[in-house]
Amino acid sequence: MVETANYIASVKALTAERTVFNQLKAKFKNAMELRLKGTLLWVIAETGGEWIRTLGTITVLYFGSRYVLQGDMSAGELVAFTLYCYQR
Repeated sequence: MVETANYIASVKALTAERTVFNQLKAKFKNAMELRLKGTLLWVIAETGGEWIRTLGTITVLYFGSRYVLQGDMSAGELVAFTLYCYQR
């Protein structure tokens, strides 16, 4: 009878361990999915920022080169303005 009680306690302990393990596994999976979503959002934001900076540079150089060709601005002024706009 004592051995049966010990076996029952062991079975209950193993069942509880499995339940806790499954709960922790689900929480870990959820955390990893959230981490992946956060990383994807960060990559999208960084890529969008790079596109905006690139388009800004192209726009400044396009209109600046038109002013240089028309004689309204010197090439040195265009370089200085471009460097001024993009200093960090």
